[in-house]
Amino acid sequence: MFVATYHNVLDPDNRLATLGPFMVTDGPKVRELETKVVRTLGVRPILEVETLRGPDVFTFRDGEHEYPSEIPIGGSVNYEIVATAKNVPEGGRVGFVIRHTADGSEQTVVYFDRARGRVVIDRSRSTKTEGVFVGEDTGKFELFQIANSCKCQPTRAERLDLRIFVDNSVVEVYANGRFALSSRIYPSDDADRLSTYGTDGARFDSIDVYHNIKSVFPDRLSGSANLTSLPLNELAQSSAASTFRTASVIALSAASAGTLVSAL
Repeated sequence: MFVATYHNVLDPDNRLATLGPFMVTDGPKVRELETKVVRTLGVRPILEVETLRGPDVFTFRDGEHEYPSEIPIGGSVNYEIVATAKNVPEGGRVGFVIRHTADGSEQTVVYFDRARGRVVIDRSRSTKTEGVFVGEDTGKFELFQIANSCKCQPTRAERLDLRIFVDNSVVEVYANGRFALSSRIYPSDDADRLSTYGTDGARFDSIDVYHNIKSVFPDRLSGSANLTSLPLNELAQSSAASTFRTASVIALSAASAGTLVSAL
């Protein structure tokens, strides 16, 4: 964790200080606009996670490739997604459908909802196993409004930067260096597909998917991704599905944990 600093942030109603653990101070004027410097507790995966990437990678760049619907990952259930969206419409959602079946009957949707100002892990169709809690995991996250020096666009929304880790049954989401959310899902073995997701024209400008991620514990026997054969009282205790989870930082939503303001 670290102190994340953001410059030229617009906050005319002085509401940022009420949203979470933000330290807000006056910044310089940009084209006569009053700006703020915002500091908060930052959170991101440790750099060592990147050493687990192998040669298998899917890459998309806007203007260079056709926008993907389904992303070819060869049935991998261990992967890292790095994606950016420069212009998310005010009412739009953008994200990914992970661990889904060919017919979509089983799926988990991970997305940023700009209208609600939240990152969401929708688990409502994440498993076919009865008795498993499939409630929505979500946390407060808003894009800052930034003052531009350019006359053509005096203000703009902050770019959305997402990193998503899917590790069999573990899902971790990081956004813009200041938000993290983790969850658990219990999909079937054939829920091994990945697709993009967007509403109101929302889409990513760049996507990198590193699939078939290496294991932190290469000498350990790999367990099945399908935990549905386990009794429910063993599901929460099972660690067989985790390949590289211990290499990332604790998933903590710095954007919503108001008690952390004292750490700044």
